[in-house]
Amino acid sequence: MNKNSDDNRKCIKGIACDVCNCQHNDGECHCTAGKISVGPSFASCCSETVCATFEARE
Repeated sequence: MNKNSDDNRKCIKGIACDVCNCQHNDGECHCTAGKISVGPSFASCCSETVCATFEARE
């Protein structure tokens, strides 16, 4: 797990995240965002979707 000031963040159960440079990834493929948003609403297959909650790690 990443050792930073956000170590007390809770993981969203059932959500796996492989995006290592997202600030919501705890370093163990767990999402720690308070909630996630996936879009766009007009997608017709999974390759057309994106996690709109992504925020680049500084």
